[in-house]
Amino acid sequence: MINPGIMDKKIMIQKNISGKDDRGNPIDNWQDYYNPWAYVNELSGDEFYSARLANSEKTVKFTVRYTPKLKDLDTSSYRLLFRGRIYDITFIDNPQFRNEVLKISAICKDGNNNGSGQAAQSGL
Repeated sequence: MINPGIMDKKIMIQKNISGKDDRGNPIDNWQDYYNPWAYVNELSGDEFYSARLANSEKTVKFTVRYTPKLKDLDTSSYRLLFRGRIYDITFIDNPQFRNEVLKISAICKDGNNNGSGQAAQSGL
């Protein structure tokens, strides 16, 4: 079990609600979904080296408490916002299927937050 006191950073989990524009073309519509406290850590050691071999720019691991609201979390329909940056989720681990914490690996995208929500202004 992880010490909940180290989960001291707020992140925003966004969900992609697919839609269509005026011409019927598919568009991404990112909406704020859940705003948990997280332990945030850049990869180190072997994890860092493996990520560099795969040409990952900035891989970060986010650890959050499990909640039933996150049971459907996946790598294609969700993303994270942290400190005004967008992170694409690459891997989600529910250690030993205990539903206590989720360890989320994510890659920082280039550029600033262009999604919906208040993350850029609030410093998430």
